[in-house]
Amino acid sequence: FESVASPTVGLESLMTTLMIGAYEGRKTISFDIPGAFLQAEMSEEKLVLLKMKGRFVDMMCDINSEHRKNVTYEVGKNGKAYKVLYMKVIRAIYGCIEAALQWYKLFTETLQDLGFKLNSYDKCIANKFENGKQCTIAWHVDDCIATHVEQAVLDNLGKKMIKHFGEMEINAGNKHDFLGMNIMINDDRTVSVEMQDQKEKAINWFEEES
Repeated sequence: FESVASPTVGLESLMTTLMIGAYEGRKTISFDIPGAFLQAEMSEEKLVLLKMKGRFVDMMCDINSEHRKNVTYEVGKNGKAYKVLYMKVIRAIYGCIEAALQWYKLFTETLQDLGFKLNSYDKCIANKFENGKQCTIAWHVDDCIATHVEQAVLDNLGKKMIKHFGEMEINAGNKHDFLGMNIMINDDRTVSVEMQDQKEKAINWFEEES
């Protein structure tokens, strides 16, 4: 499992990053990379096939008529034949065990190309010095939060993320919703974290129906 699983930022690492950022008076941005898994290619070392049946075959053929020549028929347990289309998976689609790791590799390679160095103790923390000051980014799969004393440096980082991974909303300021946590960077250089919304959702999920 460890050979295909993707690491995620540790809670201690995330809190330390936030506290250091607040203490040093850093600015903060957060963003969620859209369609992260599909950004990454599947490993060529393993052949992964996607089997489509029934109306999904028709949908794919309507999108691309080239698929029609590859449509076959199989007989089900009820003795009836149904359409089948086998497709090679070339992107890290959700549901494949390797998908998260392939995305992690792509994202870390992108950060390293931008000059970031991965933290020795947490594989989901990376740092880079910009204008003599440290820029830190922490991430949990496709949810990212970054800090630096200059807003311009963070704005530039956001633009590079958009260039590499497509349009996304970059949230800047003192308030951030990250992994279900409501994070507030206070003026006295402290950090407040609360999860009231998450607690209320959990209570509602387990509430007995009348």
